[in-house]
Formats: sequence, structure tokens, C-alpha cells
Amino acid sequence: MSAAMGFEEIVALAGATESLLGQMRGAQRRLDPGTADTLAETNALLLEMVGARAAGSSLTGEPRLIAALSAPSFDSQSPPSPANS
Repeated sequence: MSAAMGFEEIVALAGATESLLGQMRGAQRRLDPGTADTLAETNALLLEMVGARAAGSSLTGEPRLIAALSAPSFDSQSPPSPANS
């Protein structure tokens, strides 16, 4: 919805969040404490960004959060190989 309204700063952060959540749903990534902290911080910033837009202004995205959401996790799950099944 934010893309249709031209809120590109929200699009970037929400898109990175959706990608991470998709990886978690697909069991390609686990929820570790660092990822949980990043998601909580991202949620707070998204709420601020939406509030700013509702007030007629905007906030810039946080490149550090987008990078953290997109970074591979050292605690990622790998699908088992056929030899290990």
C-alpha cells in the first residue's frame, strides 16, 4: 500500500521486513535474539514513519536496519541434505 501512495522510505523498510519474515516462515532462518531485537526496532520505526506521513511529513529510513534485516543469520537453518536424512 505504501508503494501505491509513493512512500518509498516505508516501502524499503517494509519490504526488507517482509522478506525476512518470509524466510522465517519457510524455515530458512530462525528467530534469534538479535533478529527479534531488529524486528522490534523496525516495528517502532515503521510506526513512526506512518505517523509522520499521517501528519504530512516524512522520516528517512534507517539503512542500518535494512542491512540487518537483509543480512544472512549465523543461526540460519540449512535444509538437511539427502545424505543426512
